[in-house]
Amino acid sequence: MKKLWYAITWLLRPNSCRCATTVIVSLANVFTLSVFEDKLTNEIHNSWVLFIGAGVLTIFGTYELATRSSFGHVRVRQVPATDNKRYQFHPFENSCKFPLPNIYAKDVAGWFSGERLRQLQCPYEDVDLATMDSEGYMYVHPHHAHYKNVMNDIKCKVVFVEGGIRDNTTKLGHKTIVEVATFEAPENTRFYANGDVYFIRCFNNATQQVFQKIFAGMRDLRREKNKIYITDDMESFDQFGGRRKNPSTKEKPNRYSIDILTIDSTSRTMFMRHMPRTVEMMTRLGYEMFYGYTKVGDNSMVNLEPILAGDIPEALVEPMNDTSGDINPQWILPTNKALDPSLLPFLSKIMEKEYGCKTMFNDDIGTADRGIFHYPSGEFQPGFTTPPADHYYRAYYLALYKNWTYGPCKDGGQIQREFFELWRRFAQRYKDICHFGFTFITTLTHEDGYRLETMDEYLRSSLENLHITDNSVSIIMGDHGNRIGAIQFSYTGRIEERMPLMAIRLPSDFKQLYPMEYNNFLTNKWKLTSNFDIHKTLRDVVRMSFGKKRTGSSSNGRGISLFDEISANRSCRDAYIAENFCTCLIKRTIGNQSKDEIKKREELNKKKFKDTITAWLRVNGLKKCFNYDKITIGKEAATLGINPLVRHGLRSKAKTDEVESARKKEPRMDVSVNKRPRVIAVGR
Repeated sequence: MKKLWYAITWLLRPNSCRCATTVIVSLANVFTLSVFEDKLTNEIHNSWVLFIGAGVLTIFGTYELATRSSFGHVRVRQVPATDNKRYQFHPFENSCKFPLPNIYAKDVAGWFSGERLRQLQCPYEDVDLATMDSEGYMYVHPHHAHYKNVMNDIKCKVVFVEGGIRDNTTKLGHKTIVEVATFEAPENTRFYANGDVYFIRCFNNATQQVFQKIFAGMRDLRREKNKIYITDDMESFDQFGGRRKNPSTKEKPNRYSIDILTIDSTSRTMFMRHMPRTVEMMTRLGYEMFYGYTKVGDNSMVNLEPILAGDIPEALVEPMNDTSGDINPQWILPTNKALDPSLLPFLSKIMEKEYGCKTMFNDDIGTADRGIFHYPSGEFQPGFTTPPADHYYRAYYLALYKNWTYGPCKDGGQIQREFFELWRRFAQRYKDICHFGFTFITTLTHEDGYRLETMDEYLRSSLENLHITDNSVSIIMGDHGNRIGAIQFSYTGRIEERMPLMAIRLPSDFKQLYPMEYNNFLTNKWKLTSNFDIHKTLRDVVRMSFGKKRTGSSSNGRGISLFDEISANRSCRDAYIAENFCTCLIKRTIGNQSKDEIKKREELNKKKFKDTITAWLRVNGLKKCFNYDKITIGKEAATLGINPLVRHGLRSKAKTDEVESARKKEPRMDVSVNKRPRVIAVGR
């Protein structure tokens, strides 16, 4: 059984060495000491440091570290020395000891899903007669008619499209699109097609269609929709190169905006494994990852609804507990009430109706039968009866996926870049206007995670260019980890499946304006959290419930805002996480071992602890801090691991026989921990 040994504590002599006063170390089965990359220096500021791994050691510094961020191996936004004492918290202080897997753990890095694919090569054999620039303006250029098999006299049209809305009477319409207006496309001229969805179609001799492509626009809400507007190439200069008067600077909005980018089936560790350049940029921009964030349901919809809409009456009338006394999944989200998604209390609706904010709902549906809040039929009626946002893109995806089986490439490029582009353009367009944007990218990672890496450079550059959107709470998250790929059968994969990515960046002035809320926010990144907590956090943002206006959100509805203090004693039940999703480590015993075998194993563990710690201290030049002969290991080693329902991948507890069978199975690749570590005085 593969093991991860943790933890040993010891006390350094502050008067003899400028080192950390407390250190927690976890040791993989047999460590090669060359993997220890960092020294403990006087920059640690008496903070806790966690070393944790599964096969290969990875170092995570807490937010008190001056040289490392909580992401590991990337630069941090510096925390002033005066702030350090206010932010001290370590995940081992939680009663729930949730796992922190190695990003490159051997049991996941070796899978097909661990491939490092940096770029897709997409062939293109069509005629490229229309293109969109980074601001959403169109160029139609039929002069490319010299392409092979294309004749002269090419004319193009702009065809505006709407649809994807369910008729409340017929219950149809959610799979269909309608062409609502057609215009001749200006040639070789920059123009704006003022609609969210439209085709560019080109014809040879006005009869034979030689080109068609669907585009996702972003209509100007101040202008008449489904019209064409010709514009200048440069707004700052006239046609003679003369500088025009600069537009007046817009005032900063008096409330924060929200931008959410969700990537399907993406855990924190998978994101860090495949998006290293993006992670570095996120760190520079001040994103914070939440290490104890755990999902409350199995698939996308049940994990996104609690964030976007929160508590709904149809769920709260159900009993909180199931027959076993665990969290009832029907209390999270009912599966048999055919909810109308148009009636859900989305936070975006509050921002739009009460504060005049602009909204976007961008859901990569994959197929016409899918889309969050469209299926299964027992849970939801098929879609919305009115558009749920100012910019709603179901019609775009219906047109895109019609007569096309999904693949990573389309029209000569990686198709998901167009989906990400909507997220970027919306944030850019409304940077000076209150807004709520939600983007959900499904097809990139739903089956396997390795293709996520092909978006690394693109997402990094997008974030770098979006740093000016400083008045927005930006979230990059996963709905859950990989659920259906081979990787989820591994030990680390089971953990990743239940602990999705949650990274949040607050506006740059938030720390100064609301220091108490900011302090809680940073501390809570190491606490056990769930989807309901994210909803409470976003609700605070929507209501601007900070500072003197803050009353606290813990007593009203499910969840605790990240701006409030979350208890270190929080359990999965407290966070409304069912046992089969709960990753809090529990005590495991290995059956069929005699007392002599158990005692021998414990002594071997102690020797491994001491040998590895001693060698590490020598390698890292800390000899002067210790008297090696006086290092002793505490008594009573216990074995901790993820609970058997998690280890064996139960998606629900509906089948009692499967639950009982999982409980009886032997633990595999569990974690060994020194249960009662002795604090050791070290002198020379």
